[in-house]
Amino acid sequence: MTLTKEQRVGEIVALRTKLKVNPDIRKELNDAMTAVLSKNGIRYDAELSPELIFALPEEVADALSDVILPGGTNC
Repeated sequence: MTLTKEQRVGEIVALRTKLKVNPDIRKELNDAMTAVLSKNGIRYDAELSPELIFALPEEVADALSDVILPGGTNC
């Protein structure tokens, strides 16, 4: 069964909420992600971990389309 857009957003919101209210889960997830990335030779600054979020592709696309370029000119 394919989720509707509203269902997908609801699932992401629920996941974000669970991670926000339970920092232990967030830490465990970040530790696991760090281990997987490290195993594959990918390193990143641990200070980024609190900044990482789960997002739907269209949320990212919408956010990128709102970028204001220097001089106020958008492409």
